[in-house]
Amino acid sequence: MSLGLLAAALEIRFDHVGQLPDLNTAIELCEEATELCPSSHPYRILLLNRLATVLYTRFVLSGQSPDLDKAIEIRDCEVALCPLNHPGRDSSFKKLAGLLQRRFDRSGLFLDLDKATKCLEQALALHPLGHPDRPSSLSDLAATIYVRFQQSGQQSDLERTIELLEEALALSPGGHPDRVDFIRGSQLLSTHGSRD
Repeated sequence: MSLGLLAAALEIRFDHVGQLPDLNTAIELCEEATELCPSSHPYRILLLNRLATVLYTRFVLSGQSPDLDKAIEIRDCEVALCPLNHPGRDSSFKKLAGLLQRRFDRSGLFLDLDKATKCLEQALALHPLGHPDRPSSLSDLAATIYVRFQQSGQQSDLERTIELLEEALALSPGGHPDRVDFIRGSQLLSTHGSRD
């Protein structure tokens, strides 16, 4: 726990000062803390989350693929450790999907895009009707499936994207902050679909 707290403090200092050695040391401390923490320990999920976050931060700075690959591997472990009723399970799926999409953007590996889609579908399943995060989960999944449509040209992906955005719109009342984005996205895709 002490190693994790020190890593968090160094990460905060990096955010304020921007010194790469702080980030590197935070990664080392998180790795050490994770090794010391058994998989059954409730703190392990938090350590994995922090480690994946700092690795991704370093990837953004350096562009080194191994940091992104390792962050994905760690998020995968985090998702596997999250019990079904864990309050952060949906967030873990979304974070893993984001990393997989980023790697897809770099490599074009369709397997990453498929896995990201599955992660977002699992996150959506954790947001049933009435859940306040359901509209944003619908929108996230729609965006990923639309990328898949752009790659494959499968009409079914375009239709699914539109359906997801229309549901997100229907669940978003007049004052919802994302409503305009859902409307624009749905109209744009409907127009695109009518030309095909």
